Amino acid sequence: MPLGLDAEEAQEVVDFLMEHEELPRRIAANGREFIDQHLTLGHVRRYWLRLLQDYAALQRFEPQLDEDLTWVERE
Repeated sequence: MPLGLDAEEAQEVVDFLMEHEELPRRIAANGREFIDQHLTLGHVRRYWLRLLQDYAALQRFEPQLDEDLTWVERE
């Protein structure tokens, strides 16, 4: 269900969905089916890479390594 940022509109949509319980179940089932059929781990990795790149582009500082930190190896 598409939602805007308006809280009143969101409440109306929630109320509607609560009155029509089968609709959100169908929406969820369709979403799961789409993910199962079309979404791969590669898609998820690309999404996170792009998200982190976009976030990094917003940084206004240069990250610095804290020399007091200790590197911990995984077993």
